[in-house]
Amino acid sequence: MRRVAILFCGVWACLALAACGDDAKPPEAAPSPAPPPAGAPPGGAPPGAPPAAAAGEVKKPGRPELTDEDFVESPANRDPFHSYLGEFAAPVRRVAKIQRKIILQRYALDELKLIAVVTGKTRPVAMFRDPTGLGVPVKRGDYISKNAGRVKEIYSDRVVIEIQEQSEDRQTMADRVIELHSKEEREASGDESSATQ
Repeated sequence: MRRVAILFCGVWACLALAACGDDAKPPEAAPSPAPPPAGAPPGGAPPGAPPAAAAGEVKKPGRPELTDEDFVESPANRDPFHSYLGEFAAPVRRVAKIQRKIILQRYALDELKLIAVVTGKTRPVAMFRDPTGLGVPVKRGDYISKNAGRVKEIYSDRVVIEIQEQSEDRQTMADRVIELHSKEEREASGDESSATQ
């Protein structure tokens, strides 16, 4: 039985070789390297090659050497994550949100009229009337009107209000004096007093 199996395998191998024909050739041996030319440096490096290549250091192609200058932004080397939007858009001025209580904040300072001043107390109080006729008392340190002016001083005949003015590039503080009696009222009362004498 064993002999039949070996014979069958041999026949099968012959048939397989016959079917392949001339295409089945035994593999050829790899060609041997050519001998180095005379005067070549030892180690098989070609003539004119740098000594590092002869020592076995092989530079990997496709990986450039990077220096610090490669990371400096310039017209030739632009940062892809840098935003240039600020160069084209005008700067946006943001108004600071006021975190304090403002009295009569719907009206401008010119719309308010000083109608009374009480200075007999340790903390003087002034009363302003709004365009609707409502009187509102204020004391030193309070903020009043749309301008958010701070009541700086209260005198018997006037109130000094410090307001913040916005100029082109900076903010400045200015004092605004509001008289208890207007110039016309003082002149009218002066004419009456002179008429009674």
